Amino acid sequence: MKSIAKILFLFSFLVQPSYLFAQSNSILSEVSTDSIMLTLKELTGAIPITFNNKIYRIETRTILTTGNRIASEYISQKFKQRGLYVENSHFHGKYDNPQLNFTSVTITPGTKFPLWLCTDWGEVFSLENSNADWESRLNSGIPLTDRLDFIQALNKDTVVAIGRTGTLVVTTDAGETWLKKSAAIGQMLDFITSPSGILIAISYNGAIWRSSDFGTTWSRITIDDESTLLQGVFLSNNHVVVVGYDNVSPSLGRMFESKDGGKKWTIVVRNFKNQINTICSTDSMNAWCATSGGEVYLTDTGGDLWEKSVFDEGSSATQIFFNDELNGWIYSTYKEFFHTSDGGRTWKFLSHVESPKTVNDFLFYNKDDGLLVGNEVSKKQTSSGGSLWTDNTLPFLRNVIATIDGTKKPEQYILLTAHSDCTLNSSPTLWLQAPGADDDGSGIAVLLELARVFSKKPLPISLKFAAVPDEEMGFGKGSSNLGTTLLNQSNTCRLVFDFDMVGYDYLYPGSVTMSYYGGDTSAKLFSNYKNILASTHAPLNLFGWKDVTPSNTVGFVKKGIPILGLTEGQGYGSRIQPNYHGISDLWSTINPDYITDITRSAAAFIENIATDLLVGIAEEKNSNSFLPSLILEPPYPNPFNSSTIISFGLPKPAQVSLIVYNLLGQQVAQIAKGFYGEGYHTTSWDAANMNSGIYFVRLTSSDAFSNKIFSKTRKILLLK
Repeated sequence: MKSIAKILFLFSFLVQPSYLFAQSNSILSEVSTDSIMLTLKELTGAIPITFNNKIYRIETRTILTTGNRIASEYISQKFKQRGLYVENSHFHGKYDNPQLNFTSVTITPGTKFPLWLCTDWGEVFSLENSNADWESRLNSGIPLTDRLDFIQALNKDTVVAIGRTGTLVVTTDAGETWLKKSAAIGQMLDFITSPSGILIAISYNGAIWRSSDFGTTWSRITIDDESTLLQGVFLSNNHVVVVGYDNVSPSLGRMFESKDGGKKWTIVVRNFKNQINTICSTDSMNAWCATSGGEVYLTDTGGDLWEKSVFDEGSSATQIFFNDELNGWIYSTYKEFFHTSDGGRTWKFLSHVESPKTVNDFLFYNKDDGLLVGNEVSKKQTSSGGSLWTDNTLPFLRNVIATIDGTKKPEQYILLTAHSDCTLNSSPTLWLQAPGADDDGSGIAVLLELARVFSKKPLPISLKFAAVPDEEMGFGKGSSNLGTTLLNQSNTCRLVFDFDMVGYDYLYPGSVTMSYYGGDTSAKLFSNYKNILASTHAPLNLFGWKDVTPSNTVGFVKKGIPILGLTEGQGYGSRIQPNYHGISDLWSTINPDYITDITRSAAAFIENIATDLLVGIAEEKNSNSFLPSLILEPPYPNPFNSSTIISFGLPKPAQVSLIVYNLLGQQVAQIAKGFYGEGYHTTSWDAANMNSGIYFVRLTSSDAFSNKIFSKTRKILLLK
């Protein structure tokens, strides 16, 4: 009978809902060195050094100024692939105007929206409607190499963009996926598409390049080697017109047309005065072109007849655009806008636009609303038909924020942050160095790995992940934006945990520093992390740095939220690696085992805190609310090395016994005994003299009035 009782006694312990050890083991095994290394390679262009088919170190380079947006898009896509909900918080940084340019904007035929915008750093944006925000749809190019200069929408799903350096990208699913091709066709002056998908790039020496398979193959066709072609337009699927000027007599405009999709060409016989700079159409019958001398030529007969008018005698047009058969606009080299409301027969001056220095493109999606784009990431909009233009520059930088919802209390969350940083330089040659800015991508690699792991095993409370740029470029705009964005939301942040540079252990091998800020709570969290390191057997020497806050935590400090930060090495100042943010700070050599150990210890720590501290103690310990029943919180840390903290709650005053048993059901320690008041109580078990193994903590409470006995049990694991 005693044996049966003992078996039942043990079984009652084993079926208790405490799975921390199993979870921790599972979390640790989920962390993948290969996954971390892949992130570093993809994000930074890292160079892996292998030996016996194993990566034993990886050298990373920082991301350039133009790479901030590329990094943000990469991180955003990785979060989405892991099934996380992603939001972007855009902001203006100190360096919003690096020498980067919006190059082209286009409207979707028939539906107007979405609008599409491309840049010379290889990014594509879309605007779904006039009340929406611009959304990045493609950002995978190398700055200044994979530039995009022209963009055309064939319909709401198919969009093509091409750059003067030969990069061509195509989407057939409204920007969800893109196919990148190399169009080795040399420099081009304009790029046009037919509704059926014929691509024509207008080149030098009176020639065009034509493709009927979305840029896979091209054929060069010389139209007239005595002319210079500047722009073109498709009036229909097969009817295309190109314009320019005569090389011998540049004051003479030239116009050529093809009615077989650009294969064969004929000259439009007409005495066009001055070179024709620009042309547009709205349908197969109506087209307009404007010259370098202030003239406009218009047709409503599909090009059979051309009628002349004047928009401003002596002015040179750079761009003409018609929204419908009546309303059109011209932008001139004098930075002036002109408008017509009668199909181009009469024109009036609208406005003078002083900036940007160069307007690269403009459009109107109705007779009142339009936008223009230009150099130095400038974008202006109008709602007065072009009479008044206001700055509407797209924020160059953004925080990428991703969320894994908690299973029990999704309104509470732990915030995990890292930098997606770079230097201020933009020359392609500086991919080989990173003077003065050694944010090497290791923090982001840890962040993405934790997102991958916890996306499979959600915790009781939510996890938020934030990739923050602008630490090096402007110093703190990203952090300020992050605090403003998240702290204005209705949910509650319980802890901020930042990962700075956590992969480079050259000077002090195996050392890692945790900075902590937030009084006694943060000190206890530091102690908890130290125990986690011991429990997981991570070969890391931990150093504490009290009252130090990572740069991503502006705003959270003022709210009294506990803040932790991990940094490689033995602290800050003289004890961190000697080139840290110095002029000789060129490369980081990432140790795969080191960064994996940090990721695993962080995963175990986050799991314990989310399960034990924040859901239970941190939320309810200081509450005066009535406890409906006896509560025994999961001990933390668990697994533990030598001591663990145990908290319990009583709905009313009672006699309490808190006892530790081994696997045989034998009592090995009595932690608490006596009369305790209602509410929460905390104690600890010092197991320094105990053997490693599984133990059970049992809380018993007796009611003096009813003589009823209540009990709760938790399983714990001692690892030495």
